Amino acid sequence: MIKSPEQPGTHRKMTPLRRKLALLGLAVFSYLVITELGLRIFWHNPYRRETPDHLLVLPIPHAGRHFIFDRSIITKDHTRVHVRVDDRGYILPSHQFDPSDVTIAFLGGSTTECFAVDEPLRFPALVSTLLAKRGLKVNTLNGGLSTNTIHDALNVLINHLVDDRPDVVIFMGAASDHGLLSRAGSYRARMGAPSTFASMMRWPLQKGSSVSYLVGILRVWGTISMDVQPIFDTRCIPCHNSKSFLDLTADNSYAGLVDAPTTPDCQKQVPDSVRVVAFDTQGSMLWLKTRPDDGRWRSSHALQDGGSRRVRPGGICDHRAMDTRRGSQQLSHPRLSRACEPE
Repeated sequence: MIKSPEQPGTHRKMTPLRRKLALLGLAVFSYLVITELGLRIFWHNPYRRETPDHLLVLPIPHAGRHFIFDRSIITKDHTRVHVRVDDRGYILPSHQFDPSDVTIAFLGGSTTECFAVDEPLRFPALVSTLLAKRGLKVNTLNGGLSTNTIHDALNVLINHLVDDRPDVVIFMGAASDHGLLSRAGSYRARMGAPSTFASMMRWPLQKGSSVSYLVGILRVWGTISMDVQPIFDTRCIPCHNSKSFLDLTADNSYAGLVDAPTTPDCQKQVPDSVRVVAFDTQGSMLWLKTRPDDGRWRSSHALQDGGSRRVRPGGICDHRAMDTRRGSQQLSHPRLSRACEPE
């Protein structure tokens, strides 16, 4: 069969692919809009005023976590401490005996967690060691987590610890409770809350960081944006904005804190000091100058009037004045004082 040659001007141009996709998208969008309007007019939606499920976070250490904590700034002997968590979320050592005579569980905040203490010297582990010398085989479960309150401990007890059937449960608290209640007046912040974009982003970050070192680095940044930045936005931005020496706004806080050198005045006291070192509180000057526990202060945070400041648990720039004499003894450089300076 012989094809006749096409006449000039009769060739049809093909519609570009982008135009087809645009028309398809417009058709789907129009259909959805019309359907939505029709349903709003002719159908009663029983979920119209319903609130989403509230999520209650279980405040225990993540199972399988393994931190290497550098405490060289406070001791030159055995400077690296391992913080390992078993598959049930208890800080090692745990389940020292099999079988055991008794199982004792410890719940509380950082004073129970003992993050910077050698594994065998953490006090829940010491209980097992000391009782073993008296002929008792006692397994101890350390379920402590920094900032946990008694409210959180009860959550862990009811929703997690009961499955391990401990014979004795010991609560150790007060510091975190005092900080939370003095600031918020209730435990409402530790109760269930609707899921948010930030909370949904935690799961892929947590899961991905266990298999990818790249995602692990991203998780460090994600922790800043989801956990720390909201504190800055609430308490620090009025002073620490683009006009101050340290900008803590969302776009600049990470670069201004993590691996960033301290001010020249601070460098005179502690050469090569860094504001924040990831996963290393004892190497972070921000932590050393704002810790709420008096017994662990290296030097306080100076005030211009000669006193010092400290941060209540759960806050960063929510300072309160301390005794002037204590401040002058702990810090010899009053020039370090600056309104709400986190160093």
